[in-house]
Amino acid sequence: MKKNIQSPANANLTLTTGKTGAQKADTAESWFAKGEKLADAGKLPEAMAAFKKGLQLDPDDAEIFVRIGDLYFELEQYRDAQINYEKALKIMPDDGELLASLALVLQLLGNNEGACQQMEKAIKLEPENYFCLNAAADLFAEAGEHQRAITLLEKCIELEADDTTALYSLAEIYYELGDLQQAEQYCSKVLELNPQHCMAYFLLGGIALDEEDMAEVASCYKKYLELEKSPLAAEMIAEVKALLADLEPELVTAAKREKTGVRQKH
Repeated sequence: MKKNIQSPANANLTLTTGKTGAQKADTAESWFAKGEKLADAGKLPEAMAAFKKGLQLDPDDAEIFVRIGDLYFELEQYRDAQINYEKALKIMPDDGELLASLALVLQLLGNNEGACQQMEKAIKLEPENYFCLNAAADLFAEAGEHQRAITLLEKCIELEADDTTALYSLAEIYYELGDLQQAEQYCSKVLELNPQHCMAYFLLGGIALDEEDMAEVASCYKKYLELEKSPLAAEMIAEVKALLADLEPELVTAAKREKTGVRQKH
């Protein structure tokens, strides 16, 4: 979904009362501004209604079509998101970020061929656009084109060296490819930039599990549980807690062996 869309006409808009205020409030620009405020507050149905009111006043406002598409995307109503992105594209067909947003929707709808076609157009139009490159990397990684995804993510890092999104995506890809050393290195880079990045600890826990380093598994997963606060991660949190519970006897035994070994040395 395309981000950070803002009409210059909205910058200093103030809604007032009285006749003049009513005139200001009844414009596409004012309804767009109201929709943005409602969306920022998490009131998505109300934001949708505001954007649609603005669209009634200006049926050719591409930015409103985009924002309606974004809201449908957030609501996981992907077919409606597709419809609105395509309407916006008829008005501004050379917008790379919009093409990338449409590609992501098509992918979620199972139209991988169409998704790849739209994404190719997006990165051709805007080869230096971080959003387009990152979205394309996600799509190609999902399609199994790992090397192409890696190339795109490395380009993202050239554009924004301190952004952890591309770094973590690289860690995931290398982990999927079985290159645990590279995956660990990218996770470490993520944590250097953001020590609160819970998913980096989660992936490091997976790497340690593959390497059969159970003490490190416990350490990483405990750190993940400490940092993960999203209610959307409830299922993952439950799985990690169950794994740690299963590991507890083994960790206790290992600790006893370590203590015994220390005593014997003395």
